[in-house]
Amino acid sequence: MIIPKEAKNVLIINFDMVRYVPAQKSANVGTPAKEKVVNMSKKCEICGKAPVAGRSVSHSHKVSNRMFAPNIQRVNIVENGKRRKANVCTSCLKAGKVTRG
Repeated sequence: MIIPKEAKNVLIINFDMVRYVPAQKSANVGTPAKEKVVNMSKKCEICGKAPVAGRSVSHSHKVSNRMFAPNIQRVNIVENGKRRKANVCTSCLKAGKVTRG
């Protein structure tokens, strides 16, 4: 069994057959970096409030699991004299813990 020296990725099938798989080039080579779209965090950046697991109890006392999620809003805030977007819970907004801008 002879494997080329430039082979970085080798796929072995049935231990008898060897197939050379060349390393793939990144699609972003030579292009400017673009901002990634990331799902919004479920955690407040100011107080750290995050989802909490709990239980719903019906009138017949049937219990089911559920999540209690904080009310997170993406707002513009002023931090160190600069404006940026942040995920902040409404209780922090109402208490005035951040300055909107």
